[in-house]
Amino acid sequence: MKKLIETLKAQTKSLKAEFVAKSIEFAKNDAVKATEQADWSYEKWVSEFPSSYGSKVLSKAGDARRRFAENLKYNRVTIQAIVEKAEKLANEHYQDSIAKLATRIMKKGLNSQKIEMTTSRIGINIETIVTDGEKTVTATTITAWGPVQRPHYRYLVK
Repeated sequence: MKKLIETLKAQTKSLKAEFVAKSIEFAKNDAVKATEQADWSYEKWVSEFPSSYGSKVLSKAGDARRRFAENLKYNRVTIQAIVEKAEKLANEHYQDSIAKLATRIMKKGLNSQKIEMTTSRIGINIETIVTDGEKTVTATTITAWGPVQRPHYRYLVK
């Protein structure tokens, strides 16, 4: 199992590098936007994040966002700390996803002594084909990130 995990890590270095970089970029941009939002009035917060209960009530997501902005404003947390945490969480997510992927591949009944792997890149997604000569397993990533969407991905195993 350790050999499989190490091979998967070697095959997916580009995914890790891009995912961590996008996570850091998103965290920086999110923190900068929150510093701009820190001076909003309560009415502005309610207009941007209205609750489904009424127009004068702030939604839970809006309240969390407001606390985040206030923490940045009053220096209870720094942008650097946010970036470091985002990098740490991105690395942890990558390690966890590789371990889960290895477990899912082994559940398919492959002979661990004869495993061979090929990885290809399709746009921003990665496809890894794992075979032992008899059985073949395909693991494909689904990735998403953007100006509003926090970077994330997962593996589909067939």
